[in-house]
Amino acid sequence: MPLAAGSEISIVLFINNDKLWADGMVISSHSDAGIGIKFTHMDRQYRDWLEEFVRCTDPVLAASMPASLDWVKLYQTVLKETDPQKQHAQIKEAERVIKHALRSAVKEEDSDLRRSLSDALHYLKLIQAGQVIQVPVSESV
Repeated sequence: MPLAAGSEISIVLFINNDKLWADGMVISSHSDAGIGIKFTHMDRQYRDWLEEFVRCTDPVLAASMPASLDWVKLYQTVLKETDPQKQHAQIKEAERVIKHALRSAVKEEDSDLRRSLSDALHYLKLIQAGQVIQVPVSESV
């Protein structure tokens, strides 16, 4: 028997011998087709891992997903770059992608992601202004 729409649930997803925990809400329920779940809380590491898994396995679904992993990769590239000219170009690209992800996070009311994106933008501005000489290990995403 499928759960009723509106039911709050906690689930564990088993993917490739890994477990991902999430909280959710049943948003649709059909006795012959199963249930639709909206994730209401998932730790960032699980969400990022799940997004990467979907990107690798389902290109159609991946095309509709937010580019949260793209901004992380670009941000990490900036943090690792030692050539100032290359870093400047990378910062511009990272800012563009982060701003796009920030608009999506605002629309989706994802305060954790908004905070991470805002922090990343702030840190990029500090790097660009020359106020950061060496990136502390704790600052990388």
